[in-house]
Amino acid sequence: AHIIVAMPPAEVASALSQFVMPDVEVVHSVSGSADLRRAADALERIDVYLAIIGRVPDLPASCAATCQQVWSVLDGFLAQFGHLASVADRACVAIRRGLVFFDEMAFAVAPSVLDRLSACFEASTASGYLWITGKVIEQFAGRSAEMDRAASSAFERESARLFSLLQSTPPTQVPDGGPGLFPLSRVSFSRCPPFSPPAFPARLSRRPAVLDDYTHLVLTLIDSAPSLIFLSPAFPSAFQSVLTALTLPSPRVVITALDAIRAVVGHDALEDPSSPFAAPIRAVVESTAQQSIPLLLDVLVGGGEDEPYNVLTILRLLSMQFPTLLATTVPPAIELLPVRAASQQEKADFLSRFGR
Repeated sequence: AHIIVAMPPAEVASALSQFVMPDVEVVHSVSGSADLRRAADALERIDVYLAIIGRVPDLPASCAATCQQVWSVLDGFLAQFGHLASVADRACVAIRRGLVFFDEMAFAVAPSVLDRLSACFEASTASGYLWITGKVIEQFAGRSAEMDRAASSAFERESARLFSLLQSTPPTQVPDGGPGLFPLSRVSFSRCPPFSPPAFPARLSRRPAVLDDYTHLVLTLIDSAPSLIFLSPAFPSAFQSVLTALTLPSPRVVITALDAIRAVVGHDALEDPSSPFAAPIRAVVESTAQQSIPLLLDVLVGGGEDEPYNVLTILRLLSMQFPTLLATTVPPAIELLPVRAASQQEKADFLSRFGR
């Protein structure tokens, strides 16, 4: 790969094909679980090749057909084995590399990619599918009606699956993927830029990966395709899932959740009553206030160095856009704070100042 990347750009694609396409063929030839280790190794080699080579300017037009061919192989592979955690890890990283390498040529397969990702997440709840869904939407949202339909469908299906899971599973115990047929003993290059130290797969770390990646997906939609989230019937459940992330012991996940909440309560649409997003945002914020305000105050008094500043920003935005709501929800939420976080005298002093 290091030799190929040093070649003239016009020669990179053909040279890369000689090394990568045999690995694609290995994935294509998988016929049962006994072959999955070979397929996983092939996907990892593809990951390393593309991580080093990155995006190549002015790919030959013939690469468009190659992109569709490679996706056809991965699509069939995921349809059969995408419910396995070990497969999800390797496949999602390879797809991410492919999105970067093929760039605009990947647009033709993007709707199909989203459909497969959502189906695999429904079957496995592997966080990588949420991660790649966000990357596809970030890269191609708004480019066509078909693309937006696919993005909307993927978001709604993934949101429904996660919300349903959270009804029966504590947030800290949401499983990141289904069973694997072989141990993830190797270091994965997942989500690392080229040449950076690799990270262990999320499920081997303490990071609550599913809610983390879902919250990033929500942020991506707000930034890249607001109509697909604010006008979606899945928006209320999505916001509930983000609020649930505030209860996790991971500061990183909590900060991401606070960013998503701030993006909602501070959205420009709230300044424009004619915006089609204003009413759905107000409805969701008002309907969840009894839950969100106590959670925000818990983070405020119990968070680390960064979380309280984010909470204060959110409360300031709420005071501007929802003053009555804040006035009615903060006092009872203050009373719910544990004594170790605030004494009765401190609570009384705060409420006295808050009511002025």
